[in-house]
Order: sequence, then structure tokens, then C-alpha cells
Amino acid sequence: VLPIFPKLVDLPLEKFKNALDYILQ
Repeated sequence: VLPIFPKLVDLPLEKFKNALDYILQ
């Protein structure tokens, strides 16, 4: 369960970061 959890959280976080970078550029 533990290895799956970070991957589950990492994906939305990565998308959010990409969206934020896109907005701020």
C-alpha cells in the first residue's frame, strides 16, 4: 500500500505544478 500512495499523490501534484508553471510563465 505504501509504494502506491506516493504515486497516487504524486500524479495530481505534478499536474498541479505543471499548471502553476504554465500560469506563472
